[in-house]
Amino acid sequence: RMIWKNGDSYEGQWRADEMDGQGTYRSHSGAVYVGNWRMGKMHGKGKRSMPDGLAYEGDWLDDVKQGQGTQVWPDGRAYVGQWRQGERTGGGTMTWKSGNHYGGQWLKGKAQGKGTFTWADGSRYVGQWAADMRQGLGSYTWPDGSVYEGQWQASQMHGKGRRAWKEGGWYDGQWVKGEMTGAGMRHHIPDLAAQDG
Repeated sequence: RMIWKNGDSYEGQWRADEMDGQGTYRSHSGAVYVGNWRMGKMHGKGKRSMPDGLAYEGDWLDDVKQGQGTQVWPDGRAYVGQWRQGERTGGGTMTWKSGNHYGGQWLKGKAQGKGTFTWADGSRYVGQWAADMRQGLGSYTWPDGSVYEGQWQASQMHGKGRRAWKEGGWYDGQWVKGEMTGAGMRHHIPDLAAQDG
């Protein structure tokens, strides 16, 4: 066991005067790491808990989150999936305290690639993402069953797409920033003033 002047402490295995093997490190700030070490660095399987409630449990590589792991934030968010160089990268799922849920691909902590986002109210988007925004091809379903399928830009219906309303009307054509704009075909579109978008 080692106790430093600043109040930090380590109890566990050592090798060549370095923390190496299984051990627990407690920081004077209140942070705690329990898990595997290699040459003085968090390496292998382990869990680190911060004083504010932030906690990560999973794979480590030289003090960095790398591999498979779960992180929980103080605000109730939780991520389960792949990590690379300390950031959410690869496949994983994120849930929010509100009930929202995203499952799909990530790049440097943001939704990137293919994924599905489901809102607490029942709305759902399935398709392509870029930097946390709906971008490319995708479909969006409203709680009432209305559906849009087509192109997206900056999380808005933009480009060519088709929207079908629960009441039976539909529009197939061009969209600009969420609005039907340009060439298209339509059939008995319900009163849009009463719709949600």
